[in-house]
Amino acid sequence: MIPDLTELNSFHWIIIISAVMFVITLVIVPLICIHMPENYFAFNGTESLVKPRQQITLKLLIVVVLKNLLGLILLLVGAVMIALPGQGILTLLVGIILLDLPGKRALEKSIARKHIVQRIITRIRAKAGKSPLRFPGVMPTSDRILETDTDT
Repeated sequence: MIPDLTELNSFHWIIIISAVMFVITLVIVPLICIHMPENYFAFNGTESLVKPRQQITLKLLIVVVLKNLLGLILLLVGAVMIALPGQGILTLLVGIILLDLPGKRALEKSIARKHIVQRIITRIRAKAGKSPLRFPGVMPTSDRILETDTDT
C-alpha cells in the first residue's frame, strides 16, 4: 500500500530527500571523477564554460546555471554527509569543482591533497579503466599514492 503523499510530514520528506540525494551522489560524483581531465589538479589555470569575449547564448546560460546549481546542491549535500554516512568530502570537492567561484582552485587543491580523497578518486578512475589524476608533487602508484620530494 503506497501512502498518500499529502499525509507525509516534514520528517518523512527529509528522509526521502536524503535517500534520493545519497543515491544521486553515488552516481554523479563518480561520473564527474571519471570524466575529469587527468591533469585537472596539475595546472593552475581556471577553465570556464564561458570564454572571454564569447557571445552568451541562451543554451550556454542554461548550461552554466544548471552546472552551478548542481555544484551548489552537491556542496550542501557533501556538507551534510560529513556528519552522516556517505562520501562527504568527495561530494564537497565535486560540488566546488562545478561552481564558478573566484579563488576556488586553492580550495580544490587543498581538499584534493588529502590522501584519502586521492585514494578514492584513483580507485574510481581505475575501475573505469582511466588513468589516475595527476596531483602536483604526488606520484600515483597502483594501490597507493606516494609523496614526492617536489611538494614543499
